[in-house]
Amino acid sequence: MRYWKPLLAAFAGSLLAPAPASAQESGQPLLITPVAQSTAGAPGVSYIDQDRYAEEVLEARGVVVVTFTAEWCRPCQNVRQTLSKLAAEYQGRVTFRELNVDDNAELALNYNIRNLPAIRFYKDGSSQVYLGQQPEAVIREQIDKLLRQ
Repeated sequence: MRYWKPLLAAFAGSLLAPAPASAQESGQPLLITPVAQSTAGAPGVSYIDQDRYAEEVLEARGVVVVTFTAEWCRPCQNVRQTLSKLAAEYQGRVTFRELNVDDNAELALNYNIRNLPAIRFYKDGSSQVYLGQQPEAVIREQIDKLLRQ
């Protein structure tokens, strides 16, 4: 148990905001409040929903990178930053889209999305590669490979 306590404390600390000092001093039970997540999309990455998925992904020409995310997903924030950087680098050659699975659960189920973030790479509307959270180099490698095809 000694091993887990610091690990759990670090994990919880990264996900949860501390209770206000007034609540701590009152002796009342503390409620744990989730840290607010940004609803703003990453620069260069547009949000889509299941109504526009066919048009913007399956019927699109060229390379499209779709990230399945959720507001509460901490690793999704890291991938969002990476994809924003890549969107700037590949501007005009690759389209980047983000889909919130909480708002588009039916589509996520249809594509068997079980872990977040999930990244799907498409070339001319055909799904080519499916990845979970990966380093920037792996994502870049997949994009470059599709652009060369």
